[in-house]
Amino acid sequence: MTPKPATAALVQPAPTATPTASYYPPLEAITKPGLTTGEAGYYLDRKPQTMRAWACLENGPIRPVRINGRLAWSTAAVKSLLGVNQSGFANIALMAGVAAVAYFAPV
Repeated sequence: MTPKPATAALVQPAPTATPTASYYPPLEAITKPGLTTGEAGYYLDRKPQTMRAWACLENGPIRPVRINGRLAWSTAAVKSLLGVNQSGFANIALMAGVAAVAYFAPV
């Protein structure tokens, strides 16, 4: 008895590891108090594993809060680190992992 060849209809593409940029709203629009590790990593342009290392080693620029074994990253701390204020009048340039912020007065 010979095995049947697999058909293309049965093969599904593998899911992507991280969501695309269209999945995340602008940081200025976020109103919830905490971000997931993936969300915080996206906004800080870091991989989620880097965020977990910061939490474990306690050596990152911000520290998460642990809630029932999960990490919650303060939205206010992420906004402050990136120089994003509530009205959104900030220009952010990330160079070599350091946030350089230039503020502009509202028009």
